[in-house]
Amino acid sequence: CPQAIARKGKYGAFLHDEFPESAYSVLKSLRSALPREIGVTAKVRLPPTQADASGGRLGPKASTPPTPEERIERLIDCGVDLITVHGRSRFENKVTVGAANWEAIQSCVATARSYSGNDQYPIFANGGIETLNDVYNCLQKTKSSGVMSSESLLENPGLFSKEYGPQPQSAKQLLERQLNYADMYLDYATLFPPLPGSLGTKGGSFN
Repeated sequence: CPQAIARKGKYGAFLHDEFPESAYSVLKSLRSALPREIGVTAKVRLPPTQADASGGRLGPKASTPPTPEERIERLIDCGVDLITVHGRSRFENKVTVGAANWEAIQSCVATARSYSGNDQYPIFANGGIETLNDVYNCLQKTKSSGVMSSESLLENPGLFSKEYGPQPQSAKQLLERQLNYADMYLDYATLFPPLPGSLGTKGGSFN
């Protein structure tokens, strides 16, 4: 996630964009050191564009950015067992650019399965998921193995369920759903009390 702390620490999308060989070295080392029954996964964003490089957004030592397809091939060469692709670059977010690029994800899916020689190679799509219908649409358009969501699950933990996934049709339905989640959370917190020093029941309820 292209947050300030990741930029400062040069990890995540910043590590992959600016020091790709270091990122690939980590993945290769993991695959080499771990037994085969333990999978190695990678979650990546789309690479920067040539316009980003020409505009100086990648720093003075930046080279020509890879294509999304080249990035997928490098990950497979590292022995990664599952890849998740976020359909935005590190310079993009849903507030400024809107919908994720599902077409680019679909191309990554096709590349992964062709390059690996495995027509079932597991590759997940990420970005642009707000409702259960988005999940179905994303699966259909990207041909991915699955869908990952982040922020939307914080608002609706039942996003992937048929009971809670559909978008409420009114403000009243939305309020009732969220209050139901709060009740469920408090029930679980009673059975499994938060650990000392953690967010606690009050903070968890507000989240």
